[in-house]
Amino acid sequence: MEGIPGPLTKEQVTHWQEKGYVIVSGLIEQALTESCKEHMLEIFKDTACKDFGSDGKCAFPTCSDLDRVTTHENLIDSVSQLLGTPDILLTQRDNWRRNCSLL
Repeated sequence: MEGIPGPLTKEQVTHWQEKGYVIVSGLIEQALTESCKEHMLEIFKDTACKDFGSDGKCAFPTCSDLDRVTTHENLIDSVSQLLGTPDILLTQRDNWRRNCSLL
């Protein structure tokens, strides 16, 4: 995976290669992750919904901060570094509506 620069250390990349995951503290600003946490707690505070496959009982969580996390430069750079390619394509599934049911 050499040749693709990124925010991860060599040890983090090696851990990912050997274990299949890596936990990276501070990759995304704490204020942004806290905002997302607060938003999620607000969304799910009055529901018994345990997952997204809930027959439409809960909405698919979304907000501008969640969008910012999923497209965060440090996250994309880390994925690029781990996969060893600068070619990262982000897509959204069209058959998953925001109300958790399939088309």
